[in-house]
Amino acid sequence: MRDSRRDKRAHSPRNDHIWASGLADVTRMWRKQKPEQRTRYRHIVPNLRIANLLKDKYLPPLDLHTFGKFCENEMNEDLLGFVILTRHLKTGKWTDDQFKVKLAALLEVFLEQGTRLEINIPFRVKRKAVRDIREMLDTDGKDLDRAVLDQAYRSAIKMLKMNSFQRFKVKYDNRVQLPDLEAEACWCIDIDKSCRSFFCPSVITSATHFRLTITCFLLTLIGGNLEVFFLGTPFLLLYAAYGQMARLLCGPRLDFQSFVVIFVLMPFIQCLGWKESRYIIDKYGRLKDAITFILLIGVIVLSYFQFFIYAWIVSAVILVQGVVQLIFHRWCPLVDPSLIVWSGCCKRYRTGPEVLDVCRTRSQSFSLVTARGGADMKSVSGSASVP
Repeated sequence: MRDSRRDKRAHSPRNDHIWASGLADVTRMWRKQKPEQRTRYRHIVPNLRIANLLKDKYLPPLDLHTFGKFCENEMNEDLLGFVILTRHLKTGKWTDDQFKVKLAALLEVFLEQGTRLEINIPFRVKRKAVRDIREMLDTDGKDLDRAVLDQAYRSAIKMLKMNSFQRFKVKYDNRVQLPDLEAEACWCIDIDKSCRSFFCPSVITSATHFRLTITCFLLTLIGGNLEVFFLGTPFLLLYAAYGQMARLLCGPRLDFQSFVVIFVLMPFIQCLGWKESRYIIDKYGRLKDAITFILLIGVIVLSYFQFFIYAWIVSAVILVQGVVQLIFHRWCPLVDPSLIVWSGCCKRYRTGPEVLDVCRTRSQSFSLVTARGGADMKSVSGSASVP
């Protein structure tokens, strides 16, 4: 009874439509009527694999739709179509007659010499696959070998991996050395590091650390201004200036606030299930910190000479600057009219930060989407876990 149900499901009109549309136009195997929207940033993947990419486990722009269009531009849609349809054939539950019909279709479209989508795999492998399939089609089905395409399938995967997949990774997957914030903060413990590297902090940081550091700094700035207004003492402003100078010179190594963020706040957030999804590369971050430090010293000096209105104006500039960074991940000099020259430098040397998104895997299985958008068939591949 169960086998009969499988046979009916395998022979459903929807599956026949998938095969018919895929053989007529292989691009229907990956093109979507409504592609998912991608973010405007560059992307990184913890471990980009072609197997997961072919199962459409990654979010855009590392999804099967984008990779398929990339293969089309490189004239490699034949290999991708052959791989997807062959995997669909291998994982489906087909009767012997159904298997032979679909095998003959793959032979006619992808393997025989001179066909419109003849795949570029080693000639020896392709000749053996063609010979074995023809012998199998001539038999009555008693010696049916469902692994007849395995070697050609592996060769097609290898060709994709060596060519289009490598160039696709160069274009979309931005591999960088992600920072180890705890090691950065505990630099003094590592005796193998040179003293010169003490003043060379990493230019890449996680968005969580970036946001928490700015938030703590802004709270200290607000508290310092309230302290000056009500108590007349600048201790919190001096502490904020010290922390800014420490981060300017050597990153998180001498800043107590950074230790609190790295060893207390970030582990607490991770315990709540938060996963890092964005990293920020800012090669000119120290220069921007220096400008903020100078402005902060100006606030302290103005407060000391009791020019409170001017001190609050400068504090408001620093506060707005910090809020802009929290919202847009970038340091915007236009909020300070005195930095018009720096604004021109930003446009000339492109000193803005570079934002990298972590492209994680999907939770659902891969599905073959037809041109109609409604008929699909989920393969037997399991759901992907988020790295």
